[in-house]
Amino acid sequence: MLICAGFLIAWIPYAVVSVISAFGQPDTVPLALSVIPTLLAKSSAVYNPIIYQVMDLKNTCKQLSICPTLKSRFSTSRPSAVSGSMKETTAANDN
Repeated sequence: MLICAGFLIAWIPYAVVSVISAFGQPDTVPLALSVIPTLLAKSSAVYNPIIYQVMDLKNTCKQLSICPTLKSRFSTSRPSAVSGSMKETTAANDN
């Protein structure tokens, strides 16, 4: 959601000014006013990597905090199933 919002905030003003200047009167948008959306759109190349890094950091933190819980839950059920099959195998080998 943050990525979409960043994209829209950066490029909608640029698109609006471009459409107005393309289909309106040539002097409808003053030059000084058309520079602001252009700079905002081009600045997305600066803050998009920051957004991606923050999102990746949040996902990494979530995975690190959830993984030990999941590992402990699954590790208790899997070894018993494995050890049960191992007991059956070793009992069959002993006979």
